[in-house]
Amino acid sequence: MTYSVLLFTNYIFCGWLEKWCYFFKYAKETNKEDLEKIIGSDLVIQRAYEALDQFNWTEPELIAYEQEIKRIWDNRAVEEYKLEQAEVKGIEKGIEKVAISMIKQKLNDALIKQATGLSQDDIAKLKNKVN
Repeated sequence: MTYSVLLFTNYIFCGWLEKWCYFFKYAKETNKEDLEKIIGSDLVIQRAYEALDQFNWTEPELIAYEQEIKRIWDNRAVEEYKLEQAEVKGIEKGIEKVAISMIKQKLNDALIKQATGLSQDDIAKLKNKVN
């Protein structure tokens, strides 16, 4: 660690400008312990250090990182798909429940069709299910 970095590790950074100036001047020389003191809760500067650190990664490290990011994106896509499917299924069950209630009240098929958007065949199937 150089003398100038050592001086700044005991310094309390007050403003964002000081942190950015330090980043641009000493980023390559800063170790992880010093980084935590310097960054504090500033996520933007933390991401800048992480981006800079990626330039020093080996090929296998970079590939592993990219695979992990892809895995995270894939998991998010699966979660979103499952959520959409659950929402659709919930709406369908709600419509079915309303239609069954209307059938039990002996309302006519035209009214059930208009209220629920179900086809005449779907209404007939629900009537068989209820009876």
